[in-house]
Amino acid sequence: MPNPLNNLFSQIPQQNNSFLQNIQNFQRMASLLKSSNNPREAIMKLAQQNPQMKQILNLCNGKNPKDVFIEECKNRGINPDEIISQLGIK
Repeated sequence: MPNPLNNLFSQIPQQNNSFLQNIQNFQRMASLLKSSNNPREAIMKLAQQNPQMKQILNLCNGKNPKDVFIEECKNRGINPDEIISQLGIK
């Protein structure tokens, strides 16, 4: 199964508009999750609407998503703090 984070990571060096759009889409999803009374239910709805989100859930497979993200960054030689700061996540 292809790694769903490949799309995000492959666009980082290009610094193009589609990368910025991906960041904005992620920020909208994060906002939805923060505003939800039931984050697990919100994630499941997102996974039904977005095949990439479903693949990410499958990739995590019970692991902490933050740990999976950091591991993927390290495997690709990317500083996870740079991405986190661009997403506006603390």
